[in-house]
Parts: sequence; C-alpha cells; structure tokens
Amino acid sequence: DWEPLLAEPYPDVTLRHFTTMTSGYSAAGNSRWNEDSEDWSQTPFTPIEPYFEAGTAYAYWDEAMMMFGRVLTQIAGEDLHTYLDRKVFSRIGIGEWEWWHDAELADGTPLRNGCTGIGIDAEQLARIGLLFLNDGAWNGEQILPRSWVEQATSVQVPADLPIGETDRAQVEGNGRYGFNWWVRGNVDDMPDTPAGTYYMSGLHNNMCFVIPEWEMVIVRRGEDGNPPEGKRSVYNAFFKALSKALEDS
Repeated sequence: DWEPLLAEPYPDVTLRHFTTMTSGYSAAGNSRWNEDSEDWSQTPFTPIEPYFEAGTAYAYWDEAMMMFGRVLTQIAGEDLHTYLDRKVFSRIGIGEWEWWHDAELADGTPLRNGCTGIGIDAEQLARIGLLFLNDGAWNGEQILPRSWVEQATSVQVPADLPIGETDRAQVEGNGRYGFNWWVRGNVDDMPDTPAGTYYMSGLHNNMCFVIPEWEMVIVRRGEDGNPPEGKRSVYNAFFKALSKALEDS
C-alpha cells in the first residue's frame, strides 16, 4: 500500500514481517562491504525475488531494514530523524544525535539508514531503555503506547520457525525476537538471565539491556567482535554474576 516497488515481488509482505525479520526481502547485488556477502546491497531499494515467502522463515537482514526505513519514511511523510526526534527523543531529553543517510526519495526527503547509523552516547541509549522499562511513559506522560511496548519486547518469532538460508543463518532469532528487539524468550541459551530481559544489540556489541524484574537498564559500549563461545554465553555469565551480587547485597 505504501511502496509501489514491493507491489509485484512482495504482494503479501506487511510491516509486521519487516519488524520481525520475517519478510524474506532481498535486493539486487552483493554487499558493499564484502564481495562474498549477500546482505546490504549497494542497491537496497531494488527488490528481487524473495528468499522465502513472507512469514515462513526468519532472516536477520540489513537490506530488509533499509527497505523498511524507506517504507516508514513514506508513511511518516517526512525525514525519520525529524519525526523520531519530535515524537520521542526530544520528549525524553536525548539532546543532539545523528543518523546518517546516503539516499533520498524523489522529493528530496532523506532516507535514513533503516538498519544502522544512529549516533548516540551511553546516557542517551540508557534513556531509550528507561522509556521502555517504564512501559513507554516518561515523567507521567505516555510517549509510546503501552500495548505496543509489551508486544515489541515479547517473543514475536516462534521458536519453531525455520532460519532462512542466507549467509547470516548463524543469527538465530526464532524464539528470541520481538519487534526489532531481542528477547530473553523461551530458548535455553541464557538460562541464568531474568526471564523478562530484552535488549538492543548494535554494531560492535553496543548493547542496551532492560531487566524489568530488577527495574534496571544496563548499557554496554565497545568495539569488539563476538567471542568464540557466542555472545549470549557471555551475557548469561554476566547476569548470573550480577544476580548473585544482588542476592548478597
């Protein structure tokens, strides 16, 4: 309804498919970063045949988020930086922040990168986490609908949904993914982490964890890769130690 480019190759795709990484979206061309990678095409807004029928598999996919950002820009009718700042960020005291772009709509509206490129510091990131911890409210004002926050931070991708056959098939979101949020969920790879935990996972493992059981937000900044044992193993060990510290305090 919003993006004519998707009408023919993706007639059944929905906003929910995009925000749960189940759209199956693929764009023409290989990655701008790695010739062996299929993701993050240099032409992300040139749809090609989908990897799978929408809703039938999960694939963590940057191209899909870039197209999602384009769709949301057209729904908003303005630059997403302006929209997000007015609707949310300025109301929770974020202050100055950046979001880069390298494309525009035909009318000149910037297309912010839907998968990355937001520049904020640790305190700003923590404010976003606190907004969600408080069910979308800030100083008594409901900034985001409580019902949407609950859905976004709950498992929306069934544990038995297949992982799409892409070159990022190692990123398993089934049983662990909400609406663009990672969720502790019902999968046993973070067993010592509070069950209600959900988190943002960014470039270089820049993290924002929200732990409702402890009324706590934890932000982690860094520029490192994934450990051999897997990053969820590291997170779980951290929360196991923190849980013991809280019990002993």
